Amino acid sequence: MSRRLPVYVLLDCSESMIGPGIEGLRIAVDAMLRELRRNPHALETVWLSFITFDSEARQVAPLTPLEDVQPPVLQVRPGTALGSALRLATTAIRQEVKRTTATEKGDYRPLIFLITDGQATDEWQSALRELDTRTKTRPANIYAIGCGADVDLAQLGKITDIVLQLDKVNADGFAKLFVWLSASVHSASTGVADADPSALLDKLPTDITKVDLKKVPPHDGRPRQLFLRAHCLHKRGVYLMRFRLDEEAGIYRAVSSHPLAKMPGATQEFKLPPVNTDLLVGCPPCPYCSNEVAAGCGKCKALFCLPVRNPPSQVTCPACENVMNQLVENEGGFMVSQSTG
Repeated sequence: MSRRLPVYVLLDCSESMIGPGIEGLRIAVDAMLRELRRNPHALETVWLSFITFDSEARQVAPLTPLEDVQPPVLQVRPGTALGSALRLATTAIRQEVKRTTATEKGDYRPLIFLITDGQATDEWQSALRELDTRTKTRPANIYAIGCGADVDLAQLGKITDIVLQLDKVNADGFAKLFVWLSASVHSASTGVADADPSALLDKLPTDITKVDLKKVPPHDGRPRQLFLRAHCLHKRGVYLMRFRLDEEAGIYRAVSSHPLAKMPGATQEFKLPPVNTDLLVGCPPCPYCSNEVAAGCGKCKALFCLPVRNPPSQVTCPACENVMNQLVENEGGFMVSQSTG
């Protein structure tokens, strides 16, 4: 049996990936698998495992021969449990990767591709120490790919010194990323895996850059995005409102809203401090009915959409059925709960 090249792909499925991000990721993963399977050497050598993470991390399947790998089901959920994903990858490597012995060569050094668009919502430093201390050197070549302008590059730089940035978090951007990833895995499967990992960076496509970590400023602690959950007053659907930090003004401007699918079963929630609506500018329209105003329920504090013209004098909160005659519009001055994005 030839030496295996273990490849672990860690995929951020947090709510901040909702919309073009998660759709582009699905398309790109499928395309990567098709491309790799066209290569006989990759088919012979590559074993692949996907780990998805949101409020928790899941290994979709154990290390599997390339020809048998199924695309992972990608669904957005709250949270960015980066630490859990690193810890799960470390455990998988310990259990699945064959080590070299006195009589037999083990697997190639594993490749880890970490793809994320935000900031961790769990404690990740101890997970990184576990990865570091398994051997004197890290047990894998780690490539961290930060997607979009809101990712914490300084945090990724503490995980690995190979940090890439993908500018376009959409189908086109992810297509370019996974074309490069496919080529990198193919190159590694020919024996480059035990060599300098930076050798895989020679042919980065347009829109993907290697980050100079010496020039990355330290994070000031403010989240680069805020996410608020709201309910459609008419159709009762739940949606996510996205706000992006305007660093100069110190406020968050409305960007977009996206419908949220109801997920079976509960997932762990990471509690974030509430935010004052004085810091929010604008209101993304409801994706179900296009209402452009949000109001807060005085009982359960949930947000829900309202029409700009002729707002009703009495409404029933779509979250708790509380009947209200006086509404608090989202124009500033009250606290609302954040989603973890």
